Amino acid sequence: MQSILSRVFTALLCLLFASILFIPPSIISTAQATSPRSTNLQSASANELLVFHVNRAVTTRDRGFPRDDPPQTEANGDWTTPVNFAEGTLHYRVQVRSQPEVQDMRLQFCVWQDEFVLENCGTLMPVSGASGTVVTWDQPVKQMWKLNGQSIDWSRPRQRYALVIKNADGLPVSDFSNWNWNEEDPAAWYPLDLHMTVVVVAEGATFSGWHNYIEGLPTPTNTPKPTRTPTNTRTPRPTATGTATATATVASTNTPTATPSATATASHTPTVPPTATRTPTSQPTPTATATATATASSTPPAPATPIPTATT
Repeated sequence: MQSILSRVFTALLCLLFASILFIPPSIISTAQATSPRSTNLQSASANELLVFHVNRAVTTRDRGFPRDDPPQTEANGDWTTPVNFAEGTLHYRVQVRSQPEVQDMRLQFCVWQDEFVLENCGTLMPVSGASGTVVTWDQPVKQMWKLNGQSIDWSRPRQRYALVIKNADGLPVSDFSNWNWNEEDPAAWYPLDLHMTVVVVAEGATFSGWHNYIEGLPTPTNTPKPTRTPTNTRTPRPTATGTATATATVASTNTPTATPSATATASHTPTVPPTATRTPTSQPTPTATATATATASSTPPAPATPIPTATT
């Protein structure tokens, strides 16, 4: 009897072990994809790095600072070498899907290091909470606002990346640091359903475009330039025409003293001065349309630093 039970137990162990070995890879990958901290940040090229993204409803549990704490490994390496991101350009994109009550928000991306001693923040950008709002902007990494004038050491890992949500006065809509939401009603602000994306592009490189990072965006196409056709047309000058006729008549008489009379009739049609007709020269069709994107370059108000111990 014991031998039978032992065999059954052994068989069950073998079945369990086999089931673990032969779990379909698709199930494993699905499980990884559902974990918010296991999502790998994919970049479009070696000269670009997807730094930070929030694609969900931000709630009061985020305390006004949806964050990566610490940042994901792919985005938290040495930005000075072998690719120089530290002197590159940050590109930001925010898409708002919904907000309980439409707010006049100010959003910015911030970086902390060394237990919040070092803090650098991007441009403070006005963003409406209206559904469908999309705002993009960019700025050099070196032009980020710096707490006490001190730059992040981009050669070392950072402590936190975060989106900071502020009101129209530039005050965090947060309950960190006894801010108590800065007199805003959190129920009117959160949940804030949005998609925030930050990409850094290396010094001297050109951004490949948001279609490489935002699913569903079409690939931009180049608009063909119009052909430059000259429109100058010169009207030929008319030919000058002139006619002249002369008639002479001599009458001879028997009177020797008579003076021959000569009658000359001249008919002359004067030449009409040619009239020069010039077709006005139209200006050539422009070959390119320039689009200027204004980037806010003013220094944003100094954001307050959350107390490290208040992080949940």
